[in-house]
Amino acid sequence: MNIKKILQAAKVKRFKQAAPGSPIIINSTGRSAFFMEKYHGYNYKEIFLVFTDDYLEGYYNQEILEKIGEDILEKCEKDPDLLKKWFDQYFKNVEENQINKNELEESVKLQSLNELTKTLLNTLKVQEEVYMGLAHFIESFALVSEKRLLAQINGLTTNKKLQGMILSKITTSKQKSFLREYEEEISKLKNSSNKDELIQKIQDKFYYIKNTYTGRRELTKKEIITDANHQKSIDAEEDYILPNDVVISVQTKELAKLISFVTYFQDVRKKNTLKGIECIEIVLEEISKKTNMQIGLLRQLLPSEISEETILNIKEKEVLLEKRKKKCIIHFSTDSEIIIPSEYIKTIEKSLNTESKKTDTLQGTAAALGHAIGVARVCSSLKEIDEFQEGEVLVASMTRPEYLLAMKKAVAFVTDEGGLTCHAAIVARELKKPCVIGTKFATQNIKTGDLVEVKADHGFVKILKKVK
Repeated sequence: MNIKKILQAAKVKRFKQAAPGSPIIINSTGRSAFFMEKYHGYNYKEIFLVFTDDYLEGYYNQEILEKIGEDILEKCEKDPDLLKKWFDQYFKNVEENQINKNELEESVKLQSLNELTKTLLNTLKVQEEVYMGLAHFIESFALVSEKRLLAQINGLTTNKKLQGMILSKITTSKQKSFLREYEEEISKLKNSSNKDELIQKIQDKFYYIKNTYTGRRELTKKEIITDANHQKSIDAEEDYILPNDVVISVQTKELAKLISFVTYFQDVRKKNTLKGIECIEIVLEEISKKTNMQIGLLRQLLPSEISEETILNIKEKEVLLEKRKKKCIIHFSTDSEIIIPSEYIKTIEKSLNTESKKTDTLQGTAAALGHAIGVARVCSSLKEIDEFQEGEVLVASMTRPEYLLAMKKAVAFVTDEGGLTCHAAIVARELKKPCVIGTKFATQNIKTGDLVEVKADHGFVKILKKVK
């Protein structure tokens, strides 16, 4: 695809996802958007990735996502077990192809740079084809199914609080998330007679849980103790009693059941991709030692750039990778991967970010009910997450597992993006904290230090006082 076609493609309506992320990890994960066609025939065709100092904004073609989502829903109506079959295939792929982390750690110590290059390419391939693999369809399914479910619930009642109660009642997954399993394990520390032994078991089981799409982050003893000290209630979701005149149709219940299952599927996918990041980082760290190249710069490589020659002469790319870390846009499709020349970056960014709105009031979807007032903290980097204070309102484009400690300290969550299966929604329901998702413009309008009110029962957020 030439640059003129790419400039035109950037003007198409986009579905956005954002999170801390680096090119080598995001690209290996993202390319499954094309690989998954092997299993169920779906392909996202092309995606824009915008990186700014290890923060990612990903832009899917929304029309393509919606078409795929509609088609999957139609197939599910004919075959209610379709998603279960896909999950079984995904699980089989993971079981047969997953990488043993401990064996990898030992083997890379003995490998030459050429051998490490091959090992790195293999870990990236497993991330693309196995850990993310066919499960990349979830983005399209969630986008369409949640819109349809919300429309059906809006048809039942105009009462926003009641709508939220219905959503919580029928969509909450009965399966435990891996974050909830972690919380249950660290809760045992309080009454443990051998804390060191229990901490070691937790580290062995949940070694991946602090990883992000920027790279590996070790689960230390100190972090486990800190997490335990910020333990919050993770009781089962409240079983709301609905008014007698609210009758939920069989069709709506079946759709909610599918969404609930996909929430679980997405959680399994997330856990496996974090494990995959661990393996990628193990190899990158060894290459960093042998080449004396900062691992932060190695993370700026694209999988397609990796070769024995590239790794052997990696120091020659140092300036290029430093520049790429500050800002780069990548357009990749089924048959190409193009780093956008610097002179076109501003034009493409402007085309991708067409939606903006200045407002003191925001409307979104109630992911978990409740009401809270607090000082906002906008988090788009690991540093900002680490700076989060007890009692603040967490504001982000989207949340991921690395946000967990901040979420336990927060009185409420507000996001730009995300649906009922998103990380913020799942954690909010487990921690029973007010959460409004999909506001679109929260991070544009709310600044760190603003006093905000979150009326999650009504999917409403208001800036009460702006920071000076």
